Amino acid sequence: MIITRFYVRLLLVAAVMLLLMPRDGRCQQDSPAHAPNSAAALSAQATPSPTPETDYWDGDWLTGDWDGQRNRLREKGIELDFRLTQHYQGVANGSVLEHGGYGGKFDTDMRFNMAKLAGWKGLSVQVRTETRWGNFAKVVGTKLIPITYMITPKTSGTVSAISALNFTQLIPLNADKGDFIMFGAGRYYGFDGADSPFNGGGGHTTFMHLAFNGTPTNGRLVPSVTNGANFAWIRKGNPFLTFSVRDAVGHPTSPGISDMFKEGATFITGVNFPTKWLNKSGKQAVTVMMTTRKLTPFDDRQDGIINPVEPVEPLTPKSGSWIIQYKFFQYFKEHKEQNGMTTGWGVFGTFAGADGKTNKSGAVLTLGIGGTGPFQSRKYDRWGAAFVIDGVSRVYRRQVGAAIHLDSEHVFEGFYNFAITRFVTLTGDVQVIRPMLTGSGIAVLPAARMVINF
Repeated sequence: MIITRFYVRLLLVAAVMLLLMPRDGRCQQDSPAHAPNSAAALSAQATPSPTPETDYWDGDWLTGDWDGQRNRLREKGIELDFRLTQHYQGVANGSVLEHGGYGGKFDTDMRFNMAKLAGWKGLSVQVRTETRWGNFAKVVGTKLIPITYMITPKTSGTVSAISALNFTQLIPLNADKGDFIMFGAGRYYGFDGADSPFNGGGGHTTFMHLAFNGTPTNGRLVPSVTNGANFAWIRKGNPFLTFSVRDAVGHPTSPGISDMFKEGATFITGVNFPTKWLNKSGKQAVTVMMTTRKLTPFDDRQDGIINPVEPVEPLTPKSGSWIIQYKFFQYFKEHKEQNGMTTGWGVFGTFAGADGKTNKSGAVLTLGIGGTGPFQSRKYDRWGAAFVIDGVSRVYRRQVGAAIHLDSEHVFEGFYNFAITRFVTLTGDVQVIRPMLTGSGIAVLPAARMVINF
């Protein structure tokens, strides 16, 4: 009966979403992911490509081009993006706390090209806001959460926040070749950093589970919203060497200036290698993180997620927690469209090792496949399937005691984004989770998601 009621509610929500959609399906495109302040995007400031004239159904926004005003603002250096994401997800099988959860977010992303606005070459400013509401389904015995984007700014209630407010300055070394030095500072949104064409997007555009939008171990060291600074050496339009420092404590709903770095700092350094294999694009990256904040693996996470188990005896917090991470993606089929869009499919993966004395995870392995629509007529659709093994550290297992049996957590997720228009997508998604708490049962979580770009 529980499963039946769940599917009835899921179908009802999907039906309501469909009724809200435009009736014309002449053109489709997946909602474009908000790109991070990457070198490629920033180095294009000097000579941006003009946006071609399109009719309403070929446009990127539900509200259209505002009678040409939106395009005029872009030419002056102002880009405005507004997005509504809503979902319904429940647990159709397994040991559960809740059998369903409806929620969503409305987020804005405003970017200002100061070269056009004020004549300051190489300078750009980002302001990002988000409002979240509703709930997400919860699974007994898991240390991860199914819905990534629902953890910010808070994990419950209706709350609004400024999740990014930062500037980035480019200093040209050889602008014609795309070589720059970049530095920036301000308030940063952690999920903006995903740059794989097959995963990332903060739960809005590809996978919904945290493991496929950011490495689960990283949340211990890098808060989802915090203050800090960035530095990068950019070669041929892509970051080659990067270095960042972040306040080790998150401040999702407060400025966090007065007590910045009071509890420590997190340092992040990385090296990135764009690759060509069989003349197809790819990338490999190695990242090292370390924090001076004192932690134990049982601290409540900075996003408010509570630990499912407690230690058998008090622990002394330790500083110096570290993470080493390797990430890659590789196209196997790649095609450049006339409008600049890249279509095709490929694989991606992550391997991370962490300090088990301060992190529940000792090692995390993620592998997946994904891409754009499988047919030329559906090239704006997106799809993906991925699997993660999150290994519980030996130290953590020993600290919870022999009475509680823990094992590595396994997660599978598959999704398909059906692009109704270029500004409306409907996603079918399913997750299968074996929690780390032995005996919790296998959880199956079907979901429906709608994204509308305004």
